[in-house]
Amino acid sequence: MRRGSGAFAADFEQLEAERFDLGEHAGARVTAHHTNGVTTARTVRRDAEEMKFALALALAAAIATLGGAHLASAEWQTTQPPLLYTVPAVLTDKSIQLTHTRVPRGVVIRYTIVNHGSRPYALQIWTGVTRPIPPKGRARLTVNWDYRGRFVYRMLYRGRSAGPDGSVTVV
Repeated sequence: MRRGSGAFAADFEQLEAERFDLGEHAGARVTAHHTNGVTTARTVRRDAEEMKFALALALAAAIATLGGAHLASAEWQTTQPPLLYTVPAVLTDKSIQLTHTRVPRGVVIRYTIVNHGSRPYALQIWTGVTRPIPPKGRARLTVNWDYRGRFVYRMLYRGRSAGPDGSVTVV
C-alpha cells in the first residue's frame, strides 16, 4: 500500500479514533490532525441536513421578525384621517354667506349650501363645483384644504360667474 492512498488515511483516522476512544460520538466523523508530531482527534458532525434545517429555521424566524416590524409599529393612531367639519353656506341673489373663511391646512370641510335666491345657482369653492341648486334647494360640497394660500369661491349661474365672490384663506 502506498503512503498517499485514501485507504491508508481512512485506516489511520480509524486507528487514531480508537486510540483517543472517540467512538461514543454517534453520528459524528472522527478526523485526526497532525501538528508538529502531535496527533489530535476532532469530531465533525455528519448530519448536515440537521444543520441546514436549523439554519433555515433561524433564517425564517429572522425574516418573520424583521418583516413584521413595520406592522408592529404602525397603528391607526399614528395616521388618523383628518376630522370632517360641516360649515353652512347661504346663497342669495346678492351675496354668499360663508361662516368660515380662514381654515387650517389639512382640514376637510363639508359645505352645506342652501340657495335662498330666485334663480338656480351653483357654488364653486377652489376647484370644487356643486350642481345648479334650485331656489330653496340644498347641496353639499366637500373640500380637502391641503395647500396653504388664498382660494376663490364664487356663485355661478349657467356655468358663468354671477354676482359676488370671496376667498378662503388656508393657514
